[in-house]
Order: sequence, then structure tokens, then C-alpha cells
Amino acid sequence: MKYILLIFFLLSLFLESSVTTIPFVFIVLLSFFVLERKEWVLFLALITGFFLDAITFRPLGLSGLFFSVFLFIVFIYERKFEIATVPFVLTASFIGSLFYLWIFYSKGIVVLESVFSAILGVLVFVLFSRLNKGALKKDVLGSKLYE
Repeated sequence: MKYILLIFFLLSLFLESSVTTIPFVFIVLLSFFVLERKEWVLFLALITGFFLDAITFRPLGLSGLFFSVFLFIVFIYERKFEIATVPFVLTASFIGSLFYLWIFYSKGIVVLESVFSAILGVLVFVLFSRLNKGALKKDVLGSKLYE
């Protein structure tokens, strides 16, 4: 799983820095954080944000700060909601992508890109949950996914 995650991070860094404005790095971080629920992912978000800022020639630390703060908010909501579900990932990736695109790419069709990012976020979440079978215990409807 670690090598697949590394490949996804490198691919998302390349795509977001050179091809499109869709926040691929944010989507990968959110999906991984929802499945792993570890605090070290916040540090990974900060480091990944620094790399993204350096590649895209933005002031260092802005993306990392956004990623860390948003994932910390998700970490706080972990106690109130079941975060490893498709509706939560869909909502969180839409809201996070909307704010991220509004802050960093305020010109353009922000809402449409956020909808596409939310759909892409669900696809990445489902892919990660299939690859990491031990992390996801329940399906969206609450039934056992893996036994």
C-alpha cells in the first residue's frame, strides 16, 4: 500500500503542477487520511504542500497549511461522524476543493471543478479502500464489506 500511495502522490503532484488545476494532491491526502486515521498524515500533508508550492511557484507553506488545517478539521469530526463512508468523502472533498480552488485559483469555474473533484475523490477513496482491505470495515449502508 505504501508504494501505491507513493505512486499516487507523485502522479498527483505532476498532474496538479503541470496539467490541471484540479486539486489531485488534496483528494489523495483526504482519501488516505479517512482510511488510515493517523496523525502522521497531517505532517505528510504539510510536507506535500511544501513540495507542491515549490513546484507551482507559490509562496511556500500555503498549500501545506491548507491541507493540514482541513485534515485536522476532518480529524475533529471523526468523533462525531463516521468518516470512512462515501457520502462523507463526497461532501468533504467537494467543500475542501471548493475552498482550495477559491483560494488558489479564483478565476475560472470553481464550482464545476469542485463537483468533478468530489466525484474523483470518491473514486480514489473506493480504490484505496479496495487496495487496503483491512482499513474499511463497513460499507456505505453499514453492512460488512470484508469479513
